[in-house]
Amino acid sequence: MEHAATETTPKRRGRFLALSVAVALAVAATGWLVFLRTTSGPLAAPRGTSSRIGVPIDVGGRLSVGIESPTYEGNGTLVIDLVVPDLVPDGLAVLGFARIPWGEGGVGSARSYPPDGYTLVPVKGSTVMHGEAVAIVVGVQPTSEGRFTIPGFTIHYHSGFRRYAAHYQQAVVVCVPEAGISGQCL
Repeated sequence: MEHAATETTPKRRGRFLALSVAVALAVAATGWLVFLRTTSGPLAAPRGTSSRIGVPIDVGGRLSVGIESPTYEGNGTLVIDLVVPDLVPDGLAVLGFARIPWGEGGVGSARSYPPDGYTLVPVKGSTVMHGEAVAIVVGVQPTSEGRFTIPGFTIHYHSGFRRYAAHYQQAVVVCVPEAGISGQCL
């Protein structure tokens, strides 16, 4: 009996070692995939940058506000997947996201959506080449009175199989009603 127990101990150690290595590799692979998925990538906003735009308007008014990325200095093509607001407060509706093609300017804010005088293209699938920046237009519409803030936005994009998520602290503050709030909307 003692002899049989001695023979199974190395087998158990071998199985335990194999299982331990498999678990360690799985954890490492998961960590690497999470890193690839959550890095800001080449469109990352410079550290410590933030902006805020305040717009007074009445209930039902349509607004366009802009999000702009730094210039892409890399090689290859980036493809925009989607834009996600940090938070959409009750009383404010997001009407949509669109992109202004490179070279056609950008929008700080405009009292219409889509903004007058701009050509817009869908965000999903739009490309960014070396030397270009991304100008996104966000359409919003207040549905009730109050002060509403979207603190920032994340642009999800990829290059080949590498996925990125660049967060922009470009806050949008909408104050309703317009009358009597001008100058106090930030």
